[in-house]
Amino acid sequence: MPLSDQEAIADEVKLKTHGTSLENVMEEGLERAIYGWQDHGYFKAELTDKAKTLTSDPVNLRIALDINVNEGVQYRLRSIKFQHNKAITSTEILRGAFPIADGDIFSREKIGQGLEILRKTYGELGYLNFTASQGTKIDDANQLISLVIDFDEGKQFRVGKIKVLGLDESAQEDFLKTFPIRPGQILSSKVWEESLLKYPDCPCREQQRLDNQTGFVTLTLDFRPCPPE
Repeated sequence: MPLSDQEAIADEVKLKTHGTSLENVMEEGLERAIYGWQDHGYFKAELTDKAKTLTSDPVNLRIALDINVNEGVQYRLRSIKFQHNKAITSTEILRGAFPIADGDIFSREKIGQGLEILRKTYGELGYLNFTASQGTKIDDANQLISLVIDFDEGKQFRVGKIKVLGLDESAQEDFLKTFPIRPGQILSSKVWEESLLKYPDCPCREQQRLDNQTGFVTLTLDFRPCPPE
């Protein structure tokens, strides 16, 4: 790996690694370093670490983390396939969620970005419990990685009730007239989140209660004053 990329990984480890014990810091730092190498295609990189205390006082502990890397070979992405997807059957749409082309250097970060885009896309369609897991097939001879994304779409949820707390009856009616979500419609996570941006986080509190049996969601918005801290 080019030295500049190695230095970038080291900076990331230093910036984001912390913990309450030496063991915690070593474990987290090693995990971040492994992620960094895998994000550059070194999917089978083997890393070990050791630490040396630099300074210590009752509040802070500064250490030097020495990570030894056996990076192995660099892998590229062969393909991404999907299974058990029913709500969205277009492979083109699903594949377009991943910002990585076949033949590109394999990147854990880009795969993670794709999975997050899928979660949001399904959430917009009302599949609020959507999850996806990935299976990995490695071709060592050609240094290629194939992925199979397995979908668990769950139910498509609709709005059952909308509860408004902390407003009198007239104010509740006025609020619900302008609120963009109506009972009976498919609950889009995007519309729900965008709707809440119109109101401050506190005292306007929100809650979703999903009924997995019926496929309906009860939405609660609470305008009562926040309790004192």
